[in-house]
Amino acid sequence: FSIDEFEFDDLKSHEQEVLGYNLVYNLFKNVNTYIRKYNATYIRNVKLSNQVRLIVAFNDIHEVITKNNEIMCVGSIFDGYNELDMVIFPSDYALIKPVINKKNLFVLEGKCNINNRKNTLQIQVYRINKIAE
Repeated sequence: FSIDEFEFDDLKSHEQEVLGYNLVYNLFKNVNTYIRKYNATYIRNVKLSNQVRLIVAFNDIHEVITKNNEIMCVGSIFDGYNELDMVIFPSDYALIKPVINKKNLFVLEGKCNINNRKNTLQIQVYRINKIAE
């Protein structure tokens, strides 16, 4: 008889459900240190047309096939406080795809623009790097 460890996402969501917040599985416990180290900012400071560097986790990641039959990515990012829609176009996504996951923090670089379908801000991601803890 063996009991396997829960997956990270399961542990994180159960902790959130029971406690109302993440204590042990909180990716953002050192976010202020990372913001200083990587000269980044918070989502709340993002402005239209600005180039930005953020410390984030990926909330949603969805692949989409373009009309040219290329794979791109849409979804959302979270900085521990706020969420923002994001898009990664095919040329950048081909390089970024192997690195993206929901379990790590990333230094993300991109440009803020308008999501025409929702008429809200989004970030066009062109570079990410996983933060080594």
